Amino acid sequence: MDQRIIENLTRQKHGFKLLEDLLLEEFGLLCGHDPQPISGIEFSIHELMQQLSKERKYLVMLLEGQRLKQYIAALAEMATSPEALEAAEELGRRVGDIDRYEQSCARQAEKNKILVLALMDQSQALLEYLYKKVVPKSKDSYSSFGRFAQRRPDAALIKGKF
Repeated sequence: MDQRIIENLTRQKHGFKLLEDLLLEEFGLLCGHDPQPISGIEFSIHELMQQLSKERKYLVMLLEGQRLKQYIAALAEMATSPEALEAAEELGRRVGDIDRYEQSCARQAEKNKILVLALMDQSQALLEYLYKKVVPKSKDSYSSFGRFAQRRPDAALIKGKF
């Protein structure tokens, strides 16, 4: 069971490293105003997140509901040889590496979110500016029929028979 836990933690570590690389690539594309490849990276990030979630669920199943840090502490206490103690320390280092990668990914994802929201606000402001420039300022303008549009007051009399 220890080997399966080590393999799982190794896959998680490499997965978070790949996630960090994808988030950095996404940030570079956002800074470079290159929106086309971003959707492909987003799909890759989504798939990778699903895989990492499956790995976490599998680890919980392997530990049978026990917390990983408690498992490592119990493994270190029960260690009868230097090799067993070293294996417990190695598990602790891997968990620490995963935590660092996960925190780095969270910080980079926050930076990406801030940049995306800023770009969205900028685009929205530009659209509003262009819309104000296109819309006629006064109501005295030509209609779609090529005639000068007649302005009617708010209240009008209706003439005719019912």
